[in-house]
Amino acid sequence: MKFSRLVNLMGILFITLIFGACNSPLPIADDSVSSTDDSLLESTTPESPEGTDELNSPDGYSGFFTEELQRAGVERVGQPIEGFSAFIYLEVFPGFESSDFDSVSTLEGIYNIEGGELKYVRTGGSLVTSAEETISEEGYRILLENLSRRLGVEVESESDVAALLEKLREGDVFPKPHIFDDFSIWLPDNWHPYDLGYSVLFVHEPDLDLESYGATEGYALAPYIQVIKQEMDIDELLEQSLWTEGSEYIESIDDVRIGNDERIRVVAYAAGADGQELVYVFDAEDGRVFLVSTYPYQAGSQDTDDFERAVQSFMINYLIEESVNGD
Repeated sequence: MKFSRLVNLMGILFITLIFGACNSPLPIADDSVSSTDDSLLESTTPESPEGTDELNSPDGYSGFFTEELQRAGVERVGQPIEGFSAFIYLEVFPGFESSDFDSVSTLEGIYNIEGGELKYVRTGGSLVTSAEETISEEGYRILLENLSRRLGVEVESESDVAALLEKLREGDVFPKPHIFDDFSIWLPDNWHPYDLGYSVLFVHEPDLDLESYGATEGYALAPYIQVIKQEMDIDELLEQSLWTEGSEYIESIDDVRIGNDERIRVVAYAAGADGQELVYVFDAEDGRVFLVSTYPYQAGSQDTDDFERAVQSFMINYLIEESVNGD
């Protein structure tokens, strides 16, 4: 009886061992491991990492392009108060062409080529700011695409952007800002400055024998742009000029923002002459007030457009006094 039970137990154990061996995992060959890993990688790794296509296109480097182009522009003409517009870039970088700015958007509009000429079209609401022509972030992206396509530079790295800007600068000659003791201003080369001591007059005629002129004589030099410094309180200046709300001597007087500062914009009737003059009043808040004006004021004319852009670049120079110890 005992022997029979022992035989049965041995039989059960033998069957168990055979069954377990049949169901145990088989060893995996090296080739199988490699194949499995490759298959796993293919299933978990996208064919193109997200953003790779964007990074390898001009769009992916528009931020770098914007920074470098603005830095180069500041080196040439200083920092425009409201930022750079297409027309400023065309003046300071002769390597640009008007077509480069086609479809380039701004803060409140867009540039388009119409009849072979570059024109600004306002698309924003009724609120008009002095920064409406400043190129937007999206505008710089389009500008980079247009420029890279025209110059034949494929942008796939920051070094390509550097090469693109180098081609833009090849052989160009750019005007420098007019820098005086109290202020600096940028104007195209066809405006010639005459420092009269109490003011600086810019006219189109070069080599004039001009030392001084009276108010009426000044209108005969038109078109002109003028910068006058007055050492007085701004309220006193406005009162003396009869530039107050409701005055019969002005068409309009408005507060405008240029850069981070509020300025005053006056459209005044020219005393003793036909037409109007446009004046921007800059308060240095240190006893100096600057009047930046143009005559005649004709909205949409090239001279007035030059003036409006010059106003954006106008900068007051401040003296920094050194201490006795030279610190």
